[in-house]
Amino acid sequence: MRNRIALVLFCLSLSALCSSQRIDDTAGNSNPFIQAITKASEDFPGPFPVLSAAEPDGSLVVASGNFNNADITIIVVKSRIDEFKPKVMRLISMLHRPKTYVHIKRARVIGSFDLEFNDYIQRDGNFSRSTVPLGQVVEEVKQWGLPQPLGVVIRGNKHADIRFHGEKIETMKLMWPKELSAHDTVEVTVERHWYGLVTLIAMGSFFLFALALLFWSTIKKTPPIEKPAVIQERPKTLLEAQARYDSPKSKKANRVLLLIPLASIAIITLMPIGMEDAGNWMPKLNVVSPILSFVLLGPLTVGIVIRLFRRRPPPKADVPDIVRFAPFIFIPVLLLLFIVLIQSFAPQWLYAIPRVPFLWITRFLGYSPLVLLIIGLYLYTRKSTERLGPGDTDYDMAAELARKANIKLRKVFVMKKSKGTNAFANQFGNIGLTQGAREKLSDKDRRCVIAHELGHVKGRHVQWLILFSLAFWSLQFGSLIWIEKSKVSEFTMGLVKAISSPIVFLPLLFIVRSPFQRKAEFSADKFALEVIGSFDDVAIALAKVHLQNASPHTFTKFHESTASHPSLVKRLNSLRDTAIKMGIPVPANEVERIISTLSIEEESARQVESWDHSGE
Repeated sequence: MRNRIALVLFCLSLSALCSSQRIDDTAGNSNPFIQAITKASEDFPGPFPVLSAAEPDGSLVVASGNFNNADITIIVVKSRIDEFKPKVMRLISMLHRPKTYVHIKRARVIGSFDLEFNDYIQRDGNFSRSTVPLGQVVEEVKQWGLPQPLGVVIRGNKHADIRFHGEKIETMKLMWPKELSAHDTVEVTVERHWYGLVTLIAMGSFFLFALALLFWSTIKKTPPIEKPAVIQERPKTLLEAQARYDSPKSKKANRVLLLIPLASIAIITLMPIGMEDAGNWMPKLNVVSPILSFVLLGPLTVGIVIRLFRRRPPPKADVPDIVRFAPFIFIPVLLLLFIVLIQSFAPQWLYAIPRVPFLWITRFLGYSPLVLLIIGLYLYTRKSTERLGPGDTDYDMAAELARKANIKLRKVFVMKKSKGTNAFANQFGNIGLTQGAREKLSDKDRRCVIAHELGHVKGRHVQWLILFSLAFWSLQFGSLIWIEKSKVSEFTMGLVKAISSPIVFLPLLFIVRSPFQRKAEFSADKFALEVIGSFDDVAIALAKVHLQNASPHTFTKFHESTASHPSLVKRLNSLRDTAIKMGIPVPANEVERIISTLSIEEESARQVESWDHSGE
């Protein structure tokens, strides 16, 4: 079960990554920087050519370089690629660089000649130096009769020392041919660092480990289960639950969980720098790259397919319907993965497809796993939820309390497949109970729990919580838009993106809104006391819910300040103070007595006294 859930999360992440891929109309190496040229040309005088398949409004000569590459890319209309091939070969001869590799790429309308001077890069340990003859190339191509205007671009790099006329270029430098002489060159000096190698090793190790684990779990023969797995017994008392919470093993697990978002912030923040430098440790793969992609992704895809669709004996334990539904989200992920592979092998096939339909297809496949997951959750909820009506004990108790407190009761539900002991109120003013609460709590206890949930309805706590969450989400999206439009450092951009990532943002959202939630719980407890009128009844019901869920009664300081619900001790002490203010006498040691004496009764003695079995 754990392997399947992990596989679901992995494919959701892969789907999000694939759905963010841009299918541009430009060809070859112009893909990464065509958007940057567009942005840079906004402040550049004159109609600088920005090429697209819709409007090939000129030609470009682009110089770039890094540790393993020293390139000049000539981008023109695809229909004239064959016309310019002989001229490119004469240009290579004129440059006296016979080892230059020329890579011709074609899109739907735009094509490019990628002149790679990689064999002329001088390497000295972790340093590489190269000279790109930009002036000579521009002087020659001016005589070719290229579609006009002709623009010249130097692609800068924050992680490399790229200089033109002594000026260090970190972004994009746009020029006209008349601004260059035949002797102008672009000097590229790059140093690779240890953190790039660490990033590369970490990524490679993670991928190979995931691949090996997937294949091992696919081909191994799982022995039949003779005995059910040993499950830790539920604590019988609140003191036993507290002892487990305070155990060194539990504290160690909590520290590990805390380290996950903290480590994610560090990793995602430093990832742009590490990923950029990781490329300096990899050779230029050229045509080998698509084959390598197939070698790596092909077995992974085959392993996932075998894992999903091979015949297995039915599980002995009852598997929730939502888990059975989960494998269907893999189908669009696999389709999208194959599209990415096809794009690597034969981009001209994709460029032959109209751009808008292709974008819609990729976006649909990218987001469909999330849509399927939401649909699955909705169908599971509908199937497992039963609406209660007059004649049902819980409904009648809720209707009575609602009339007493002058609250409009909408609907009362029971979650039939949920064995936990819990209750809820939603944004529509409905309240619900789990099947476990109906089975494990007495009528008196459930009446207090229902009163507590009606307190949430009366205070509109859920609605306010949703508004708060939407405001926080808006702040997140606003920060992402801000860093995209502002000139901030890579560290700042990485930090904002790290905080905005789901693995960090969602826990942060829960922590930020936790003070409001805890205040809402105190308010709902107070309401329950007002309508029930008995401190012992409400306090014991809250304590039983905690005990049935094996929850501790006292939290650590950090847990207390970040949890969505206050600890039981704080709730009962607050409830006692409220009772005294209302004139209800409560002994000074009553809270301690409840915590120290409450226990789960024997199975035969804790059956619900008057539970309505009509729903079974």
